[in-house]
Amino acid sequence: MNPRDSDVNIFKQRLQHLRKCKNWTQKDLSEALNVARSTIAGWEAQSKENFPDRQSLLRLAEIFNTSVDYLIGNTEDPAARNEKQIQEHPDIETYLTKVLSGEIPLHFQKAEIEATVKANLQAILTAIQIEKTPVK
Repeated sequence: MNPRDSDVNIFKQRLQHLRKCKNWTQKDLSEALNVARSTIAGWEAQSKENFPDRQSLLRLAEIFNTSVDYLIGNTEDPAARNEKQIQEHPDIETYLTKVLSGEIPLHFQKAEIEATVKANLQAILTAIQIEKTPVK
């Protein structure tokens, strides 16, 4: 077995595991990806060498809230995100902080958000920060 075969097998095992953890059938996943159920079956079958295209891999990572690196065996951490993903999709606390500071402009229907909306966002951010604070 060459390394490529090993990578494919890891992918097949992880895909099936993640799908079952979500209590999804192959049909459920095929509908989420808009592909045939037989495509999912081929990706999971150990006897086949089927492998998803780049777009499908990205979509699978999104559906299962993991990274492509995890799916293909480059990391053991299913929650791992690369630096680019972290910058493009920060956690909600970071995002709200950047919105409230003006670093990320926030518009609604092409109009600046009002002060009351900003106050509500600040209240949400404060609630998140309080929730994270350990109780003594």
